[in-house]
Amino acid sequence: MGKSKNRLKNEYFIKKTSVILLMLLQHEKATISQLSKSSGVSFLYCANKIKEMESAGFVVSAREKKFRFVFLTEKGVRLAEKIKEVAKLISESEQAEMETAPIHSGVNETNND
Repeated sequence: MGKSKNRLKNEYFIKKTSVILLMLLQHEKATISQLSKSSGVSFLYCANKIKEMESAGFVVSAREKKFRFVFLTEKGVRLAEKIKEVAKLISESEQAEMETAPIHSGVNETNND
């Protein structure tokens, strides 16, 4: 796999994993099915990412009645809060760029006075 494909795959993983962590931060617990639907990934992909996050100590899962819920650990909460802070900074930065960026018409804009 080429470097650009690996980079795109890593960016996709980071983005989807971040979405899952932020959803758990907001809702405290969710099923894998809820997380997969809300983050726009397949159930299998989400289940695998949850396993990876469990191994890393970011989430735990527990059965409640007939459902298995996923929860953030303290380590996961700290990571999700950092992601939330970074997302806010990026959003503010992008907003500032949009407000100051010139609009180009796509045609040659040289002044022929």
